[in-house]
Amino acid sequence: MERLSAHPAVGAYGELLLAARSGYQKWPPGAGDRPFFETYLGERGIPNSRAGRHLHLFEFLDYVYAPRAGRRAIGFKLMYRSAARYPELLAYFRRRAVRVLHLVRVNLLDVALSQTGIALRKTPHAWSQNERDDIRVPLDTDDLLHKLRSMERDRVIARCLLRAARLRVQEITYEELHRSDRPLYQALEFLEVPSPSAYPLPSSMIKLASSSHRAGIANYEAVDVCLRGTRFHRFLRCD
Repeated sequence: MERLSAHPAVGAYGELLLAARSGYQKWPPGAGDRPFFETYLGERGIPNSRAGRHLHLFEFLDYVYAPRAGRRAIGFKLMYRSAARYPELLAYFRRRAVRVLHLVRVNLLDVALSQTGIALRKTPHAWSQNERDDIRVPLDTDDLLHKLRSMERDRVIARCLLRAARLRVQEITYEELHRSDRPLYQALEFLEVPSPSAYPLPSSMIKLASSSHRAGIANYEAVDVCLRGTRFHRFLRCD
């Protein structure tokens, strides 16, 4: 989201529908003009109840997507868990002809490692090397295969729902973005943002996880044994 928001014609926001979050976002840059959903409700005297959230969701989204001078594309980060919490979102996106950038991570083991690491690190994101926690993350091998299958299933379901809703979707992988800026510029073209390659789109965030699973997973050998013989073993990097 930060790199997209670096383009002057893009208004990019984080997880505005995140539960139990209030206030205004400081990231990505420029996102401070729209609050979290729960703050939006509170500022208008609307009860933060299940009924209140669902009744005023479309009103909030209209506020998020409201035209702003110079902005050709406006969007926010939506995780699967928030999408499941508000199933009516697909109807809204369909009505508004929203275009979806579906960012996926091919390596599901990296996803599991990231999710576990968030709970162990002092901060989920880092903007300098001083903020980076150089830790080895232990993975629960009793639950690992179940977790990987669940993530795989969630991704299949998301693709099916997006297809059923007949939304315009462009899928991008984390791995492609890590290798090249080309997918990012293709995403801007998909969003019909003018001159997508005319601006540098830097990221100030520091990569937290080690590129080597052997260096980053505390119980690497146990994970190797757990995944051996399964379709997920190919995700394990030994270099």
